[in-house]
Amino acid sequence: MIKYAKSLFQRKVRDLRILPPVEAPDAKIIVSELAYEKMRNIVDIATTEIGWHTIVERDGYTFTITDVILPKQVANGVTCEIDPTGLAQELMKLYTKDKGIHEDWASRGRDRMSKSKGWFHSHVNMGVTPSGQDELRFNELIQGSPFYIRGIMNKRGDMKLDLYIQDDQMIIEDATWIIDKIEIDDPMFSVVSGLKNEEFTLEIISTDDADIYYTTD
Repeated sequence: MIKYAKSLFQRKVRDLRILPPVEAPDAKIIVSELAYEKMRNIVDIATTEIGWHTIVERDGYTFTITDVILPKQVANGVTCEIDPTGLAQELMKLYTKDKGIHEDWASRGRDRMSKSKGWFHSHVNMGVTPSGQDELRFNELIQGSPFYIRGIMNKRGDMKLDLYIQDDQMIIEDATWIIDKIEIDDPMFSVVSGLKNEEFTLEIISTDDADIYYTTD
């Protein structure tokens, strides 16, 4: 089946009667079984929307999601706001993972941090069509990035992935993806990946009206 995509200009004008979709490159997204189990666990446990970032490896037009970063955040039934400080703390863990172990730990750390190229969130029991706010956030994240993946999941088991590729100046909507039981040579040390999946818990630390504050400490 031929996959189609919209160029960034086409997405901006939003009129496919004038500019029909263009044929997309033969790209695919591989989701490691490890990452998928963690993401499904996050969605199943959280009672509201919740967001997380992913580590993505690229080989040509194959993009592999290897692991998950789940920062502290505040969420409610319609949105989730990841704490920038919490995200920075998790990225710093990636950077310093090999400190005192390898002489080139800083270079290895920068390489890990550069692979944070995926943003996911749950729509709880709703469909996985992106909202207007989702589109705005995705447009912010892709700025200056060679590629980026947006994922939307729900408790029904649906998952929709959209893939931005800078070189092609396009976003492949509803990109092809598969789950693969691949070996992860260097699992990320984060609040999620430092735990076995079956031990993962998501704690509600406080509530304020409709907002729920999540932590994984």
